[in-house]
Amino acid sequence: MPALKKQFFPPVLLKYPQVKGVCIQECVTMMGVPPENSLAHTHVYHSDQFLGWICFKDLACIADEQVVLHELAHLLTTDHHIHDSAWRKKLVELGGHMNAYTFSIGPMGYDVPCVSEKCALMKGQDPEERMTPEQRVQQDEQYAKVLELRPTIIAERDKLVKVLNSIPIDKSYGDGPQYVKRGLEIMRSYSDYDRLIREVTIPLDTMF
Repeated sequence: MPALKKQFFPPVLLKYPQVKGVCIQECVTMMGVPPENSLAHTHVYHSDQFLGWICFKDLACIADEQVVLHELAHLLTTDHHIHDSAWRKKLVELGGHMNAYTFSIGPMGYDVPCVSEKCALMKGQDPEERMTPEQRVQQDEQYAKVLELRPTIIAERDKLVKVLNSIPIDKSYGDGPQYVKRGLEIMRSYSDYDRLIREVTIPLDTMF
């Protein structure tokens, strides 16, 4: 499971100290795989040991500005906001939009659903989707259990951040985000993707 080196971060993520790290393909907690249809998720809950981390399904998702802004908006609103008016306002402030669209780069692509208030109502969903008090209690219990089962998780997290911050910039790559984008555009096989991801990330499990 790899963590993205900071020189390959989308520039917008480097502007916010709230962003602690970016993980690709799996969750930074190494305690489960995100849902198959999830392009990304952000650790925003105050009890989460990895608060401030954003986890993306693959490198194509990190190359898509709108997916990045969607997750950043989650991080910059308080933890009980999900897809509500406060989150939508923040997304628009960042330059994002809520429309459905299709994104592709090289052989990789996906459909992004609409997250507007209108679309929520059309689907019979609550447009002011927020975490309920009961869900907050469940979250507190969940992260307390994580700490109980893995008491070294805080030390591991701090070590991970320290390692990521100590990696020197390799000037041979030039513009890091553009390097990732070009690599995806010319990718022809899984081995090409594997080579690219090995270049721009570090494996988490080798650091613990």
